[in-house]
Amino acid sequence: MKISHITEATYENVSLIESIVDYIMAYMPSSIPENSEYKFGYFARGGNSGNDWLQPAPNSEIKSISELIEENKNNPKLKYALEALPYTIITFYNTEKFLDHTAYGEYHYGPIRIYVSRIQKSTREFILRYDDTTEQYPSHYYSKLTSTLFHEIRHFFQDFTYNKHMRNPQRDVNKKTGETRVWGERQVEWDAKWSDRIYNYDPSDYSNVNNYVEDVMSDFLEWVKISDKIKNHYRKKTAAYYLEWYRKRLESVWTKTLKSMEPNILKGYYDRNETVELVLEELSWYYSSKSGEIPDAIKRYYKVKTVKYFENLTVPLKQKKKLQTEIDKYYDEWQSYLNNFLNSNYNRMGEINTYAASSAIVNRLMDNHPDFFYSKNKSVYEISYEVNLHFYKKTVEVIKNIKANLQYDTNKKGNA
Repeated sequence: MKISHITEATYENVSLIESIVDYIMAYMPSSIPENSEYKFGYFARGGNSGNDWLQPAPNSEIKSISELIEENKNNPKLKYALEALPYTIITFYNTEKFLDHTAYGEYHYGPIRIYVSRIQKSTREFILRYDDTTEQYPSHYYSKLTSTLFHEIRHFFQDFTYNKHMRNPQRDVNKKTGETRVWGERQVEWDAKWSDRIYNYDPSDYSNVNNYVEDVMSDFLEWVKISDKIKNHYRKKTAAYYLEWYRKRLESVWTKTLKSMEPNILKGYYDRNETVELVLEELSWYYSSKSGEIPDAIKRYYKVKTVKYFENLTVPLKQKKKLQTEIDKYYDEWQSYLNNFLNSNYNRMGEINTYAASSAIVNRLMDNHPDFFYSKNKSVYEISYEVNLHFYKKTVEVIKNIKANLQYDTNKKGNA
C-alpha cells in the first residue's frame, strides 16, 4: 500500500484533536466504577439529558466544539467531521469483559469505544516492569487514556477525510499474499499511531529537534512495521511537526516585534545584523519566560526570515534613493531640452501632439546618454527605464498644463 493512499495527519489535525480530547476530559468523571461504563455524547445517558458535545467550554483555555467548528468553517472536510461529532457516542468501559482485550480502544465507523479496564491493567504492568512507584500510576494512566482517546478520534477524522478507503474491505489485504495485514502493517494505523505519539511528546520538553525526533520515532517504531523508506518519511514528518509547533507560538511575537521596529529600520537606525539580533533576543526572552531555551533550529529559521523581511523592507527604499539620484543627475539637461522646445513652439502649442512632443524631448536625453538608457545590463536597464518614464510623465504634465492655461487665456479674451 502506498503512503499516498491516505491523507496523513498534519500539525492542524493534531492540534484540533488535542483540543477535542481536552474538551472531553474536562467533563469526564474523575473515575469510572468497576464493572460499569460511562457514555459521552449525544443523549449519552438516555432520556433528555442533553448532548455532552454542546456544552460550553469549561474554562478559557479549552475551546468548545462550536468554537472549533467556527474556526474550521473554511475547511470542508474538517467542518463536516466536526459537525458530525455531536452525533457520536464515546463509551468508556471499565469491565472484566475487556480486561484482556488486544486493543485499548476501537473506532466502529461511528461509535468510539475506550477500554478503561484494559488501560488500567496495562498501566499496572508498566509500573511493575519499570519499577516505578505507585505514585506515578495516575499520570501513566491518564497519559495512556488520553492518547488512546486521541488515537480513536483520529480514526474518526480519517473516516471523513478518505471514507472510501477506510470502508473498503480490501484496504488491509496484502495483494501479493492475499493475507490480511496485522495491526502494525496497516497504513491507517501508522497515521493514527504517529499522531498519538506526537500527542504524547511535548516539544517544549526538547531544545533539540534531533532528540525529539529520536524519542518519538523510537516509541512509534515499537508499534508499527514499516520499511526504511516509510521510516524516513515519518522521521521528516516528526521534525516538521516540531518546528511548526514552535513557529506557531512565536510567529505573532516575531510579527509584532518587527512591526514596532519598522519605522526605525526605515530611518536607518538599525542595520540588518542589529535587526536580526534584536528580534532573536525578543523571541528568546518570550520563549524562555514560558518554556526554557529556544531551540537552535528555530533561531536559524527566524534569522533567515528576519533577513528576508529586512531586505524586502529596505531594498525598495534603496531603489527609490537610487532612482532619485539618477533623476537629479539628468534633471538640468532635461529641463534645458524642454525649455528650448517650449520657447520654439509656444505660439503653436495648440497644434502640437502632447505625447509625440514628450517622446521627442525625452528621446533627445536618451540618445545623448546611450550607455545608461540603452544598457544591456539588466539592473542598469531597470533603473534607466524608471528614469525615462519619470521624465516622460513629467514632460506630458508640463505641456498639458501650458495648453490648458493658453486655452483659458483664449476663452477669457473671447468673453471680454
